[in-house]
Amino acid sequence: MNDIFTSVTKEQDICKLLNTKLGDFSELWSSRQTAAFLDKQYIEYLSVNYRTLSTQIKLKVLLALPQLLQRYPDINKDLYIKIIESAKDDDDEWIELLGQMYNNFPNTKCLNDLSSNEFFSNCLESLNKILEDENNIKCLNLMPPSACLMTKNAVKNIYYSNNIVPINHFKLKKQPKSAKLKIEIQKMTSLNKSSINLSTVKLQSLPLQSRSMIRIPNTTMPMTKIPREDLAKKCGGFSKETKKLNRPPLKRGRTIQIVDVQDTQMGEMMAKKLQRKAELEQKRKEKFEKQQLKNQASIEDSTNI
Repeated sequence: MNDIFTSVTKEQDICKLLNTKLGDFSELWSSRQTAAFLDKQYIEYLSVNYRTLSTQIKLKVLLALPQLLQRYPDINKDLYIKIIESAKDDDDEWIELLGQMYNNFPNTKCLNDLSSNEFFSNCLESLNKILEDENNIKCLNLMPPSACLMTKNAVKNIYYSNNIVPINHFKLKKQPKSAKLKIEIQKMTSLNKSSINLSTVKLQSLPLQSRSMIRIPNTTMPMTKIPREDLAKKCGGFSKETKKLNRPPLKRGRTIQIVDVQDTQMGEMMAKKLQRKAELEQKRKEKFEKQQLKNQASIEDSTNI
């Protein structure tokens, strides 16, 4: 039971990954990307469940067959043949056509001729009719084969016309704000630079609210509470209180001076520590003596009884 459950979960995960990666319409239809994504597990899943997938995934898998054969030559060719056979019986005409085109491709590595297929021949005829019409050829802007030997600048100068008239395929009910802004900017550019006054020009499409952050300094108030002395020398820049210098001032000179440790701040700290230790020792001695007296008294009472 556990093996069946794990196999079902794997199939569900593979189906989700295929739908997320290959089912997205925004991605490119490149066979290299699909072949790089697919693996042996995916190919095994596709050989069994190819018909249940969407048409877009089916087409991408079929177009990636040549890349898959080059990338994974060790995979059994029967898996590819199963995919092609299921594509030949598909309801979609394009998938069926591709299945016929890739028939026996894993063995022969050659494409089949589709001239006998009615759907393919009808599509070719419709394309030829479109290309035969002169108006459609002008719209397509087809270039001769010699254009591949020319530079980009030469192709632009010869074949591309600058006066291309845009075709309005549909009309908007309301013009967007960008169109109004464009019209106003065109009006501004049409005017001469000398005649433009920024005070008269108003852009109604952009309701901008300018707020000045500049403040005029108030020089009428007198400056008070200015320290006359340099407090940084006394307080060190951290506290307002002045430092208490317990150390006696030293006379600078070339001679060596001996300073008593007790006169310095470190000496005071050491003396305080020693005093505390002595007090603690005295307290301990007193406690020890009291305990001894109590013990002696208890022993005497027991002997008298």
